[in-house]
Formats: sequence, C-alpha cells, structure tokens
Amino acid sequence: MTTELQIPGIPGQIAVPKQFDAVIGNPPYISYRHQTNQKAVLRAMRRLPKTIRLPAFSGKSDEYVWFLVHATHFLKEGGRLGFVVSAAILFSDYGIPLIRFLAAHYRIRAVIDSAVERWFVEADTNTVLLLIERETQEAKREANEIRFVRLRRPLAQLLPAPGDNRRRGVIEDFVDEVLSTPAGNADPRMLVKVVPQGSDGGLEFSEENEVQKTDITLDEDE
Repeated sequence: MTTELQIPGIPGQIAVPKQFDAVIGNPPYISYRHQTNQKAVLRAMRRLPKTIRLPAFSGKSDEYVWFLVHATHFLKEGGRLGFVVSAAILFSDYGIPLIRFLAAHYRIRAVIDSAVERWFVEADTNTVLLLIERETQEAKREANEIRFVRLRRPLAQLLPAPGDNRRRGVIEDFVDEVLSTPAGNADPRMLVKVVPQGSDGGLEFSEENEVQKTDITLDEDE
C-alpha cells in the first residue's frame, strides 16, 4: 500500500510506501525540561497499531525515544533501523524501558561508540550508533546476540571521504564486519563485547526489578 505525497515545485504526486526496508536518522536530543509537546506526542503514540507495545516511559524521557517507537511502525519485517542516539540509552532511567521495547520488536544487532573521537564535537551529548532489525518472532529476537562495539580508529581512517564513489560500498562492508567480528580486542579497529539479547535486551533484572551488574560498556585497551 502507498500514500500520495505532493512536493512543492514538482509536478504530480509521488507514491510513498506505507512501510520501508530501512529507516535512518539522527533524532533531536531534547531533555524533558525543554519539551513542550509531551501530551501531543503521547496522543500520537496511542494511534499506533496495538501490535506495537508502548514502553512505560516516565515523564523524564528524552525526546529522541519517541522517534524510535514511531519508526517501528514504518519498518517491514527484517527492515533495518540505524539511528545516532544519546549514549544515555545505556545508563539513564528511561533507557531501561526503551531497551526492553527494542527487545520486544527488534533484533538489536549493534551499539557502536568511539574511544578516539566525539562524532558531534560541538554538542553536549555523547552519542552512540544503534543498529537494529525489525523482528516479530520472539524466538529469533531472544536468540540474537547484541554486539557492543567501541571503535579504536577515527571514522576518517575507516571510511572514504564523503563524495568518494567507494564510500557506500566500504560502509556496507564495514557494517558486515562489525556484525561478524568475534568478541575481544584482536581487531585493531574495534573492541567488541557480545551479550545475549534474551527477553530484556541484554539487561538482567532481580526480583525487585533492580538492574544487576551487567557490563554493557567497553573497557579501554589494557
């Protein structure tokens, strides 16, 4: 199914699919203190299909979390999502329900950061790259292994410059390598840890729902 889109200056209408093979983005990181549209966002989220189970976010969630939830509606089965998100996903209170939401709808393939550079030098927020794949089969989600990857080389050394005709192919090959490199630090380009996804996205909870000492960060070189 498609919907029609009219773009000013372009004659005719463009057919836009209802679902996509991939969604990419760098959604805004806006603290709850500066959000003015929370009620409108929640109303929009309630219109999503019932198959998308909304996370139990507190009122202190960052704005970008809703982009992840909303994008789920647009991905085909097996479709990939690549977002640059705040590193707070790994340690904030709202990160726990968000990761559990991802575990209920996706195979979480990789969470990537850098040990040698900030990707947005002028921003106050540290970021990670999140790579996930839409998956409706519970058994396949729980059997997935999450790869926590810390790059040991600047992106400029790993990828051709923008405008280089080789860039797309090199990026695709590098992603394949990230998703297949064994755990450890043998690869000079990256450190890798592998965590079973299970039912909670790699999180382990006690009976009181306290987060256990699950190490989802990456150690520096020894």
